[in-house]
Amino acid sequence: MIKNVFILLLSLICTFSFAQQTIENPDYSYSTVPGDLTKIEILEDATVLHFHIKYKPKYWIFIPKKTFIKNVDSEEKLFITKAEGIPLSKRFFMPESGETRYKLYFPKLNKPINKIDFGEVNDGGTWFMYDVIINEDENDSMLPRVLRGDWLLTDGSNRWDYTFNPKNAIVDKRVWTYKSVESKGKTYKITHESSGEFKIVYGKLSKKGKVDFGLTPKALQTYSLEKTNNPKFKLENDEVFKASNILNKDSAIYSGVIKGYTERVGMKTGMVYVNNVFKGNQESNLVKISADGSFSIKLNLRHPQFVLVRIAGLNEFVFVEPGKETFHFINGKKSLFMGDCAQVNSDLYAMKDIRYFDSQSAIDSIGITSPEAYKKMCFDVMDEELKAVKELAEKQFISNNIRNPSLYFS
Repeated sequence: MIKNVFILLLSLICTFSFAQQTIENPDYSYSTVPGDLTKIEILEDATVLHFHIKYKPKYWIFIPKKTFIKNVDSEEKLFITKAEGIPLSKRFFMPESGETRYKLYFPKLNKPINKIDFGEVNDGGTWFMYDVIINEDENDSMLPRVLRGDWLLTDGSNRWDYTFNPKNAIVDKRVWTYKSVESKGKTYKITHESSGEFKIVYGKLSKKGKVDFGLTPKALQTYSLEKTNNPKFKLENDEVFKASNILNKDSAIYSGVIKGYTERVGMKTGMVYVNNVFKGNQESNLVKISADGSFSIKLNLRHPQFVLVRIAGLNEFVFVEPGKETFHFINGKKSLFMGDCAQVNSDLYAMKDIRYFDSQSAIDSIGITSPEAYKKMCFDVMDEELKAVKELAEKQFISNNIRNPSLYFS
């Protein structure tokens, strides 16, 4: 009798423990959600997902009634029951900050589950997250959680040099798999392999969540998962484009990787569109996505320019140059860059929301607004955007090319 009571109590304790499970900043693989999943609460009667969304100010987002979660190993979908902090099935306009937080409620998970998917099955649904980890198997990754993430140099440049995911790493514009992770106190030696080539990265835990990384133990630099604002940072060879050397017929390499890519996404290709100003047309370039999410393409260019990238849910302009390489890490709808054009693209990405021209109002005013009034409106918008760029440069480092209005008002 005592034995049976003990087993019953143990069962209730385990059930209650599982029901009250909370996962802070859960890992996940491929995502098209413009922001982060910051927490999951598994309650006795519900599963609650906490989101921190970053989107264009004054633009709207929408949580459809056919939003769901599901066990990765099952086709049964658990549909949303309510939302807090955002209306359900109604347009929500982003505040001036471009950030918002909310919670989405779903039915409870009936049994211990290792991974779930999040998504939308309504027509036009585009927000998905795959392989959200609920219970991490100790065999899922040899890399400690303290080393995982996208690491930015803390000198003020916010240069991105390392990403350590549970299954692979990104170093020197390549995707690497882990061969071994050795630790001694607060120091780590991470050995990677890619196509028969090996690379070692050394890491040492620092203060306040920072880590010192380097390719040798004596050449470590401090990195953080958060940006470091230092407007006084000076970049070497920070030169502005000159008209005398801007024309250069050559190939530009545009390459990169999609975080956590899985063929379950159903997309194996993307497109890169290049404007040819000499022919007056737009050239379409097909990009093939490898099984590990990596891609690479050569683009025939005659001058530095923006190209339109549509791949894995991303719809974004990227700056490329003839004879140079741009490596693009697509982490959901967030972008990081390595290679020759990394600083320009990183600065432009920081400015992505400085777009104040209201094209719809301009279209509606055709035939009503005079040419002089339209010209004034355009110059007023330009002045407002230049002011916003100046204010941004007072808060963080911005390279000289980005301070040059001809680059982004051309």
